[in-house]
Amino acid sequence: MRDGRVASLAGVNITAYKKMRSQASEIIQEARRRDNWTCMYHLKILKQARPNDDVHHIVTRGAGGDDDLANLICLCRECHNNAGKIGKQLFREILSFYYGYIYGDCND
Repeated sequence: MRDGRVASLAGVNITAYKKMRSQASEIIQEARRRDNWTCMYHLKILKQARPNDDVHHIVTRGAGGDDDLANLICLCRECHNNAGKIGKQLFREILSFYYGYIYGDCND
């Protein structure tokens, strides 16, 4: 805005939103590097620039999950589409096996 105020739309601080998305993007890239651009479900190597390859939130943001690396797993599009059928318990076991993440109760 010309008067120096932060632009906002429907009560959302646009500057804060862009910063949050930028940080989330960095963490997603970190998860891809950590997983060596590999679908961690069936160990298929992914192409770095392929937009159809996803980083999945084991516990969704809507259910209170965050962008912590222990809550992210790299999946190909097919596995991401079937993530609900595969289940968060298995994803957590995969991350525990490869990276030593320790999870509490996995019934959430």
